[in-house]
Amino acid sequence: MGGTVDLQGKWRNQYGSVLRLRQEAGGLLSGEFETALEDSIFFGSSARIAGVRCGSTMSFSLGLERNGVAAVCAFTGRLEGERLETVWHVVSSDGPWPHSVTTNADTFEKLD
Repeated sequence: MGGTVDLQGKWRNQYGSVLRLRQEAGGLLSGEFETALEDSIFFGSSARIAGVRCGSTMSFSLGLERNGVAAVCAFTGRLEGERLETVWHVVSSDGPWPHSVTTNADTFEKLD
């Protein structure tokens, strides 16, 4: 079902953030992520991603350090028709532990 959809290409989520994915040999994924959310540490940069695909499921991560603050983000999800349904977790070095973790869900739609 979802495992046959080509992940390669440009995807956009409900906030306007853009994900560019490349499928590599052995189920590996690479690409770039650009968030549209101005309050994100990742805003204004094109963060490189690395990930893996297994059938209709996938996961990819990115990281960035800016102004002495480091953050990583991991997306995990699966293909649902032509949509990529994901949940994500961001962990930041800024602030105390319970306030440095954010989680949410995004839906990406393929643009090309």
